[in-house]
Amino acid sequence: MNKSESIKELATALNKAQDAMGGAVKDAKNPFFKSSYANLSSVVEAIKQPFADNGLSYSQFPLTEDGLAGVETILMHISGEWIESKLLLPTTKKDPQAAGSAITYCRRYGLQAVAGIPSEDDMEEWITEWYMESFEEINSGKDGTPRAPPMWLAGRRWYDRRQQKIDEAESLE
Repeated sequence: MNKSESIKELATALNKAQDAMGGAVKDAKNPFFKSSYANLSSVVEAIKQPFADNGLSYSQFPLTEDGLAGVETILMHISGEWIESKLLLPTTKKDPQAAGSAITYCRRYGLQAVAGIPSEDDMEEWITEWYMESFEEINSGKDGTPRAPPMWLAGRRWYDRRQQKIDEAESLE
C-alpha cells in the first residue's frame, strides 16, 4: 500500500462514508460453487452515493506482474490525499479470458477492501454471531428468545433486512 504524505482528511471522509454505507448485496449467482456473491455493480452501488457525499472517488487500473493479473485501486479525496493498493492473482490459464476474470475479481474485492465494506450476508452473519457470543447472558428477551443486536451496532439497512425476513416468514405461517 502507498499513500499521500497525509491522509487525515481522506480518513475523516472515509469514516463518514462508511457510516452511511451498508454492505454490498449478494445478488449474483455462481453456479459452479452454488453460492451467491456481491458482483462489482453491487459494490459500486453500495459506495457510490456515500463516496460522492464525502468528496471521495476511486479509480482502478488493470495490471499484470510476474504472470499475475489484477488491479491497482486508488482511493482519492478532494483534498488531494490518496491511498493506493494492488491486488494480484495467479491465473489458471495464460489467455485474455483468464486475465479478464482475475481483473474483474480483483476490481470487486479491491474496491470492497478499500471502502471497508463487507457483503451484506457476511456482515449480517458476523454481527449476529459476534453479538450472540459476546452478550449471551444479556441478549435474551424475557421469554428466552434471542434479541437482535442494537441498531447502533447493526445499522439501519441490516435491521430493515432482518425485519423483512421476519415479516416474510410470518406471512408463510
